Amino acid sequence: MKICGIISEFNPFTNGHEYIISEVKSKYGLDCLCLTSGNFMQRGEMAMLDKFARATAAINAGANLVVEMPLVFSLSSAEYFAFGSVKILQEIGVTHLAFGVKIKDSAILENFAKIKANEPAKIKTYIKNYIKAGLDYNKSLKSAYKMAYPKLKNDIDAIFSDPNNILALEYLSAIIKLKADIKPIFISRQDGGYNQSKGVKVNNKNFLSATAIRNLVLQGKIKKTKKYLPTYSFRDLVTISAKNLSSAQDKLDTLLISKIRNMTYADLEKINDFNLSLAHLIYDNCKMYNHSKDIIDACNTKNFKESRIRRLLLLSYFDITKEKFKCMLKDKHAINVLAVNKSKKELLSKIIKNSKRKLIVSAKDKESLSETERLVVDIAQRSSNLYDICNQRQYKEDKTLFV
Repeated sequence: MKICGIISEFNPFTNGHEYIISEVKSKYGLDCLCLTSGNFMQRGEMAMLDKFARATAAINAGANLVVEMPLVFSLSSAEYFAFGSVKILQEIGVTHLAFGVKIKDSAILENFAKIKANEPAKIKTYIKNYIKAGLDYNKSLKSAYKMAYPKLKNDIDAIFSDPNNILALEYLSAIIKLKADIKPIFISRQDGGYNQSKGVKVNNKNFLSATAIRNLVLQGKIKKTKKYLPTYSFRDLVTISAKNLSSAQDKLDTLLISKIRNMTYADLEKINDFNLSLAHLIYDNCKMYNHSKDIIDACNTKNFKESRIRRLLLLSYFDITKEKFKCMLKDKHAINVLAVNKSKKELLSKIIKNSKRKLIVSAKDKESLSETERLVVDIAQRSSNLYDICNQRQYKEDKTLFV
């Protein structure tokens, strides 16, 4: 049984995502399993569409199965986002991993992944020094590699020219660290790249990054996104509006800030990715301001970027401590199956049988879980509850969709 994994947020599901799934199935002849973030993204933002709508879009595009990435990994840095995801796919039994890149020579990524997976002490020292000097992690990593390998400057620039290359580097590094029997599949991104605001046309298909599409939505220009999305994805996207997204964010801010105001410096220091300095910075500004934007503006420095601040607010709300993070990184917690191609139930049964992780398809599956095993699915339900409250929706229990 050969299965290709795809790790993506699908926020929203674009023609580019459809293209990757199509390549996996048509060019490589593999079944496709997607691992996607739940209702909160790696940038610490709410998804524009809920996890079931995005999972359904992936099934409509040809995926056979979509499972939910644990919140602890979707709210992590690129390194742990990738490591946690690859570990899950390894334990489910995935044999291949496909991802989009903006680099012509994949050997460059594979060579640097070997370096990163076995990072020399001098690299770690360089990284720490650059971070102390005020650079964020990715810039520190790039500068450290250039310092250690000056003759490879052009290759390093090529990798760090696009966030997708950086994430690909983390995936490859995770495969090596985990000694996972997973073969990478490099798929050239068809859009202009993460930071490009203009679309491109390839073989009569229009492509634009999900980032640029989100920006159009937030500007109230949803109709302009139509040609960059599959019909079934655009149909869901037009049900939202910039006004409703802003209102949902205001409600989220109220809940997050209220939670932190009832905590202490010591409480916050226990939360994953916090230190004492960050605990004081976040807590003091949460007492002073009522909106996340104001808190971010007050905290946003070279060391602490907006995405990290947003993640920290959410990690605090869900009480994801350093101890819980280590537990979820180490143990095989159960995870939710969000959606299944109803014609592929037999494949689902085979995956469940061979998986080293318990996959949750029905409420009955949760009944036999130990307290430790159900930690991830309980947090997933809490995140669904928070998302529904912010978007003025009634309570709904997480339940697998057969599409």
